[in-house]
Amino acid sequence: MLPLDGVKVAEISHYMAGPAAARDLYELGADVVKLEAPGGEHTRHAAPFTAKGISYYYATFNFGKKCVEADLRTEAGQAILKKLIGWADIIVTNYSLGVPEKLGFGWEQVKVLNPRAVMLQISGFGSWSKYRDAPAYDTTIQAMSGIIAMTAKEGQDPAPNTVAFGDLITSQQAVNAALAGLYQRERTGEGCYVEVSMMRSLTRLLGAPIAMTAAGAPVSSGGQRFVHFPKTKDGFLVLLPIAPHQWKGLCDVLGRPEWAGPEATAGNPPRYVSDAELRDEIRRGLSEWAAARTSVEAYRILLDAGVPCGPVLSIAELIEFGEEAGLDLFDTVELDGEESITVARATPQWNGGGEVADRRVHPVGADTLAVLDEIDTMMTEAQA
Repeated sequence: MLPLDGVKVAEISHYMAGPAAARDLYELGADVVKLEAPGGEHTRHAAPFTAKGISYYYATFNFGKKCVEADLRTEAGQAILKKLIGWADIIVTNYSLGVPEKLGFGWEQVKVLNPRAVMLQISGFGSWSKYRDAPAYDTTIQAMSGIIAMTAKEGQDPAPNTVAFGDLITSQQAVNAALAGLYQRERTGEGCYVEVSMMRSLTRLLGAPIAMTAAGAPVSSGGQRFVHFPKTKDGFLVLLPIAPHQWKGLCDVLGRPEWAGPEATAGNPPRYVSDAELRDEIRRGLSEWAAARTSVEAYRILLDAGVPCGPVLSIAELIEFGEEAGLDLFDTVELDGEESITVARATPQWNGGGEVADRRVHPVGADTLAVLDEIDTMMTEAQA
């Protein structure tokens, strides 16, 4: 059994943040019905495609969901929408602010149809902002939130992170909000509206640098003075030995225990903090040492010495390393009975196991009649 078994989710969203949030709720056990316009949600048609013409993006974020097709600009579509709203415990949308109201599922409309519903609205800048109506895309949010500036290398032009942090971090914050709303409903008996903005979600990642910058303090730390990426036989390694005992472990591995210097105390920081010449010498020694080993070999040696480190893995290397290390990172999604793709496994590991059984990608509208029949049956039984 999964924790959200029996929880019903109506997803009326597109692209990434909304579908990813609904996918996470599904993998927690919720029954998710995705409402799509005729022809299907936008990412069904987004390249790249599998050999059978199914979008990798759509498959990754929408497997297991029951798919209902409806044109909300018609009376028939509105009838389907109202049934879904009345059925749902949680409603997920990332449509632009104001669009749900125009299509019949704004919060004021939802709470009349289903006073116990939790409505989750994902927005770009927040309804409280003067930019509430500005378009919000992952890369623009990365840039405006400070993330790109924080991760940019000195002297180089800014560049976005290729991982869609804006959408994916927001989707995780949205799941937290939806679950909190569900818990509040269990205590009060009433539904609620909760909004999660992409801008706030990414800004939360900056942590202490925000407080330091606001106070006028420089954003740096002694521990970050030695984050190194030495080249190995087959790639790169990252090391960040911040604590004194970690530095000692590194110097011992390199065969130069004298580099560690005397034991650090509050008034006597490690030598590498103030000795730039020593840092350069250690970097050269580390580069020579790493060049004689593969990334995984070096990782295991340094790990045994208590040095925080890790191989810099490509996605292909990650898949191989994850299998060899028994990390259980991946799962398979079925597409049409003939094709399947590999996706990242759900993050939580529940005591006693338990995972969703349906990992198929459902065709557009494949479940419309079955879902409506199920809702009608449920309503009839409730009235009996």
